[in-house]
Amino acid sequence: MKRLPLALLYVGLALTVVAAVLPFAARDVLEEHIRDGYPSYSAAELDSAVTGWLSILAILGALGVVGWLVSIRAVRRQRRARLTATTLLAVGLALSLTAALAEDTSGEVGLAPLLGAFLLLPCVAGAIAVVLLWMDERSGLRDSSHGRPALGSPLPPGRGR
Repeated sequence: MKRLPLALLYVGLALTVVAAVLPFAARDVLEEHIRDGYPSYSAAELDSAVTGWLSILAILGALGVVGWLVSIRAVRRQRRARLTATTLLAVGLALSLTAALAEDTSGEVGLAPLLGAFLLLPCVAGAIAVVLLWMDERSGLRDSSHGRPALGSPLPPGRGR
C-alpha cells in the first residue's frame, strides 16, 4: 500500500471537512463580502444570498468527502488508484476553482476570497498525492496491477537470474 499518498488523501479529507464547516462558522465573513458587493441589498436579500452560498458550499463539501473516500478506497485496494485519484482531483479542482473565482453581477468574485482559499486547500493535498501515485509507477520497479517486479526491472536482492 502506498502510505504517503494515502496519508495525504486523509489530510485532503480532513481539509475538505474544515473547508465545508468554515463558512458556517465564519458566516459574517461571507455576509460582509456580499454586502460590500451589493450595498443596496435588504436584510432579506443579503440573508438569501448568504444562504445560497452556504448551500453551494455544503454540497461541494459533501461531494468532496465522497470523492476523498472513493480515492482512499481505490488506493487501499490498489485498483485503478492513479486513474481514480487523478480524475477526482481534476473534477474537484474544477469545481473548487469555479466556486472560488466565479464573478457575480457586481463584478467581484462571488465567494469571499478567504473562503475561496480554504476551498482550494484540499486540492493541494490531492495534487501531491496524485503526483506521488504517478511517481511510484514511473520508478518502473513494480507492476501496478499485481505488485510484481515489472518486466525488465532488476530483481530484488537475493534473487539471482
